[in-house]
Amino acid sequence: MNLWHWCGNTTQNAIYEYRITLAVSLFFQIALFVGIVFKGYVGMSLQQILFACLYVSAAALLVVLLLGVVNLTRTDARQASRSNLLMRWRIGVQAICVLLLVILGFVAGSISFGG
Repeated sequence: MNLWHWCGNTTQNAIYEYRITLAVSLFFQIALFVGIVFKGYVGMSLQQILFACLYVSAAALLVVLLLGVVNLTRTDARQASRSNLLMRWRIGVQAICVLLLVILGFVAGSISFGG
């Protein structure tokens, strides 16, 4: 049993789960590509790779947010369901951004546990 079974429609939720997994995978591939193109893979530190990932995730967050605002102006029958889907995407991308910020804080030494 996976995480999405409690939601009801398991087929639809499995499709959403696949799309989210695909989006996260695509996000990291794009971030890695950006890092390779702009700096060269051999000379990049982990901190630089995480910054590239953070910039890509911030851009993705902006795109999803703008799509949600544009969707508010629509009046078709699917507007409400599309708005809910875009809200879920925004929350997921925001979670990725926050996770990257925390990891970047650990790597940079700004966040530490203990003394």
